[in-house]
Amino acid sequence: MLSYLKQICYAKTDSTALQIFRYLFVGGISFVVDYAILFFLKEYCAVNYLLAAGLAFCGGVVANFIFTKILVFKVTLQNKMRERLIFFLICFAGLFYTEIIMYTLTDLWGIHYLLSKIVATVIVFFWNFFAKKLILYRTQKASV
Repeated sequence: MLSYLKQICYAKTDSTALQIFRYLFVGGISFVVDYAILFFLKEYCAVNYLLAAGLAFCGGVVANFIFTKILVFKVTLQNKMRERLIFFLICFAGLFYTEIIMYTLTDLWGIHYLLSKIVATVIVFFWNFFAKKLILYRTQKASV
């Protein structure tokens, strides 16, 4: 039983289904960090919700980077600087999508910013996962 759990949760895999399962967990951790920072900045520091969302997104990206490398893709590219650059470019494209979605839902449609953030997170989750899998970690030159 323990080895089965280790296989599901930690062993290296190329299974997209298992990687998505793990990325849901990683995304959950990142979302909690992101959402908590957003709420704190908006409600307790009176920061504009779009600025707060951008700052909070950065906190979530750091958590995402750490846990994605440990739990999801488990590869280290030869060029670590290139890996980090592409990782963060993918994430910041996600930030752009998040800001557009939140602005549209909150300012144009009148939906509460926290609900807008949830909708944006669900959409951007798929962008982040598939961009990382297909663009960043697609190469066979990666080593464990």
